[in-house]
Amino acid sequence: MNILNRLTVKHLKMNKRRTIVTIIGVILSCALMMGVGLLFSSVYDNILHSTMKYNGSHHAIIRNVKGDQYHLLDQNVNVKQVLYEQILSYASVETDVEVLPYVILKNANDAYYKQMTLERGRYPVTDTEILLPSYYNYLLDTPYRLNDTITIQLGERRIDNQVIMDEQPVDNEKGTESFRKTETKTYQVVGFYENNNLLKYDSPGYSFYTKTGVTKQDHISAYLTFHSNQKIISKTEKIARELKKETFRDDDGSTYYADLEYNTSLLNVLGQGRHGNYNSMMVQVIVIMLTLVSIACIIVIYNSFNISVMERKKQFGLFSSIGATAKQLRYTVFYEALLISVIAIPIGILSGYIGIDIVIRIINHLAGNMMDLQLRLVVIPIFVLIPIIFMVIVIFVSAYLPAVEQIFTAKGRANDNPLIVHIADFSDLEAITEPATAMEQALMDAFMPGPFTLILKKKAMIPDNVSAGLDTIGVRMPANPIAHALIQAAKIPIAAPSANLSGRPSGTRVADIYDEFDGNVAAIIDGGDTEIGIESTVVKVIDGIPTILRPGKVTPMDIKEVVGVVKIDEHIFKKAEGIVASPGMKYKHYAPQSNCLLVYSDDEEMQIALVNEHLVPNTIVIGFEEHRNRIRCHQFYAYGHKGHEEEISHSIFQLLRQVDQQHPAKIIIEGVKKEGLGLAIMNRLIRAASYQYIEK
Repeated sequence: MNILNRLTVKHLKMNKRRTIVTIIGVILSCALMMGVGLLFSSVYDNILHSTMKYNGSHHAIIRNVKGDQYHLLDQNVNVKQVLYEQILSYASVETDVEVLPYVILKNANDAYYKQMTLERGRYPVTDTEILLPSYYNYLLDTPYRLNDTITIQLGERRIDNQVIMDEQPVDNEKGTESFRKTETKTYQVVGFYENNNLLKYDSPGYSFYTKTGVTKQDHISAYLTFHSNQKIISKTEKIARELKKETFRDDDGSTYYADLEYNTSLLNVLGQGRHGNYNSMMVQVIVIMLTLVSIACIIVIYNSFNISVMERKKQFGLFSSIGATAKQLRYTVFYEALLISVIAIPIGILSGYIGIDIVIRIINHLAGNMMDLQLRLVVIPIFVLIPIIFMVIVIFVSAYLPAVEQIFTAKGRANDNPLIVHIADFSDLEAITEPATAMEQALMDAFMPGPFTLILKKKAMIPDNVSAGLDTIGVRMPANPIAHALIQAAKIPIAAPSANLSGRPSGTRVADIYDEFDGNVAAIIDGGDTEIGIESTVVKVIDGIPTILRPGKVTPMDIKEVVGVVKIDEHIFKKAEGIVASPGMKYKHYAPQSNCLLVYSDDEEMQIALVNEHLVPNTIVIGFEEHRNRIRCHQFYAYGHKGHEEEISHSIFQLLRQVDQQHPAKIIIEGVKKEGLGLAIMNRLIRAASYQYIEK
């Protein structure tokens, strides 16, 4: 795999222009996606802070909490902060401009005061100091100033002689409300507050604040903020149960607690609301937008990878011919995508960050006065992570599609058809096969180097895709000096099939191979025309007997002369099923694209008659030179003379290619006697005819 990776890097360097264009495309796509994510992050942040500005940053409110229950809130591990306020008393408004009927005197803790916007002065620290709302002065003819003394007639709100201590609005439908003065108190004005987000919108009065202690019997309203923004409702309800708050059920079956309220607007923004969820909605919107953007990005990036795969198709053809699987070749495309991603995605993220920062600055400059809060560039993980995930998916989908379409089309070889491993020296066997038996060694000594392949037990270094999952591998030592030199230069055995597309006639001339593989392999080495014309003899020693799995130049008689015994596999002339030990045993093989018929008879006259009997218009016959004038066909090609099998084996595949290019209606081939080299010729011709064979 390291070799494939190195070749991928080399390919990227050799095609710098296309590589740069691809990287730029990924950068722009990533910047666009990141820009969408950052823009959503910034808008979400603006909505969040605007909501907290107008509604407060607390998550929930629990009212009527007794003073002796405060520790249940303050010491709760989930609670980050507790703000509380306490209604001490009411007073009537001292102005004729009665926008609200009452003044509400309240006590609050320091955390509560800090969330208020102080216009001037300070917060009260004793029960003789008071903090007023700045807008209260607008109702007065003589506004209060800092350090002024204010005297307030405190009292009770009553409905039908019942005291009202909570902050409920005036509702005369419940009864006639009255106010009874109970005491007079004097305070020093120490400050004015401008805004308090925790005030109730339907409050019946203006809130004045002083500072007193809270006794066990006092009742306070507690504003809770949790450490985590998750499971806010369940954590709040658990506290309500600890406070023994009364429960009731709504019409929809939901359980609610008395005196419990939520900062609904904030919870909706945080994605924790019961009925609304801005967070979820924004995630859905960003996913939809990124999906649309992704489609455009895939089109752009896909084209780049498609061009790359087409350029590397020559490499893939060579790799597949030496046993590289489709998975391994896809991996090289993914590795290319990974390299481009490592370079382009960080640059794209940075570009998107800078670009959106500039956009936000422009928006704030042009429309800042129209917004309550100006936008700021914020990185919220979920809105940034989603674009990155989308970008990675886009890149690998863009790489995967052309990889699936183009890879492994050069050879087109089935993955259960084993390859032959070629060696330069017997010493090469030590690394790839188990030690040979005496008989196996005798066969190798007799026929190697040469057109002879021996099936041996393989070692673990031979991948299963080379051996088609078998524990054996075919080994051959070529006699061709160029092939021999190539293996020596590689310094490693080479797994390779015959030089033809799977199922097609084997190439015997460089011109034939060039026509078939041009554009599909990286290089073609000219080793000259083949001497024999057919593939090697394949032998496997089974139960101590050399068995010919595929006949070739080395004949059964040759083998018998060396080891005294030989056997011919039953599938020599019929199709084998399942995984086979040798190439050429299972699939349609050595076949032209035209319809073929093989005929043979021991009787020469019968053979000629069979050929003439099966002629149709535009039939081409390949046969003996001696029969040229006796067969009434459209065209006749002689593969050699009777009794000259070497001549026939040398020319048959080249003739099949030549004839097939004329697209005849039928090709009829005369068979030869199944002995010696004729055994190999008939083995090839039966498969070339796709098992359409007549023998009489």
